[in-house]
Amino acid sequence: MEDLGHMRRLLIVSCSKTKRKLENAPAMEVYDGPVYKILRKNLKQNLDILIISAKYGLIKQDQLISYYDLQMTDEIAESFRNELTATLSKIINNNSYEEIFIELGKTYQRSIDFKKLEFNNQNLIFDNGTIGMRLHNLKKWLESSVFDGSAISKENNIN
Repeated sequence: MEDLGHMRRLLIVSCSKTKRKLENAPAMEVYDGPVYKILRKNLKQNLDILIISAKYGLIKQDQLISYYDLQMTDEIAESFRNELTATLSKIINNNSYEEIFIELGKTYQRSIDFKKLEFNNQNLIFDNGTIGMRLHNLKKWLESSVFDGSAISKENNIN
């Protein structure tokens, strides 16, 4: 197995409906949906996580946030689209990620213009399917450097 310690990877996920009622806590501790339970059990040093939040926009996993109750809508996603796409392009191009895993539901996908997003030569993985399959794929991706993405798309066909 390849040494994951030298391979930088980026995960882009949405916030979760389920949240802990915390104030000024890292985003990874506030969000408490199934994705975050998997992430907390499988966190690795070489993994950066960016979260798209209905309230905060694009945030890092360790950004301090407080509990809120706001659901992502098409309107909110569209209002984030230009700025979030530009910011995400800068982050991707200023870091040497070998792999980028995008785990976003349809509404959250609208917050990024994937056709304008600038990638280098990263291996892009767009997760899709049922929530159960997506959680399974995420867990497998986190555990392994050799990810069999046969059930998901490795091409940019979200938009």
